[in-house]
Amino acid sequence: MELLLIGGDRITHGLDHPRRPFQHDVHIKPKTHLADIIKDPTITVVSWHHQAVKNISPAWRVSAQADDGLIEAIEHQEHPWMLGVQWHPEMSPQWAPHPRLFQALVDAGQARKPLRQRV
Repeated sequence: MELLLIGGDRITHGLDHPRRPFQHDVHIKPKTHLADIIKDPTITVVSWHHQAVKNISPAWRVSAQADDGLIEAIEHQEHPWMLGVQWHPEMSPQWAPHPRLFQALVDAGQARKPLRQRV
């Protein structure tokens, strides 16, 4: 994965001075694991970053982007639960889609057998 230093984009993804978060929309790609979890094609996120993913390996796919094309979420195409988001869902628990992300992680963990029970 290659990182992109953010600067001069059409959307502010974080404010450095003073350091504080910023809100913007993210568009979730249909037929992705993230779309199944969030259940909304566009959500408002709290963003606070100065770097982002620029290129991904073939095993991964982009599952969400900002209006300016910045990659906001990626997921592994074969792993049952390997997902990364660029925004801060923990900073907006009052917005319905964000707790769904945490609940999906908990549900996935509970569905797996503990290592000592695997054969």
